[in-house]
Amino acid sequence: MMRKPLNVYISGPMSGLPLDNFPAFNRMEGLLDAIGANPLNPAKMPKGLSYRVYMQLDLVLVAASDVIISLPGHENSKGGRAEKYYGESIQIPSIEWHPDWGIDGLEQAILKAVERKDLAA
Repeated sequence: MMRKPLNVYISGPMSGLPLDNFPAFNRMEGLLDAIGANPLNPAKMPKGLSYRVYMQLDLVLVAASDVIISLPGHENSKGGRAEKYYGESIQIPSIEWHPDWGIDGLEQAILKAVERKDLAA
């Protein structure tokens, strides 16, 4: 369990996927809750906004995060790539989720990413 809750932004593809891929985002939110992180889940945004407004809100959440976790397929997502690029530009570390990690592997990957950021500062 994390000593201090870290803000973890969930990034990944939505557009064009069944249910906008919300089930994958919500599963990741549950895993992050289980390790004591504070999930920043863009799938919880209000419905009916324009893509431009969603991206503006997403980038605010990225800026508020300690680390970004990218779901499978993020590299094929225009928004996912923009979130990762923006995060890197403001020194927010990014990791790619591997489903075989399990809870312990997820927590360790997040802690290592934040540690690398702290060492580089």
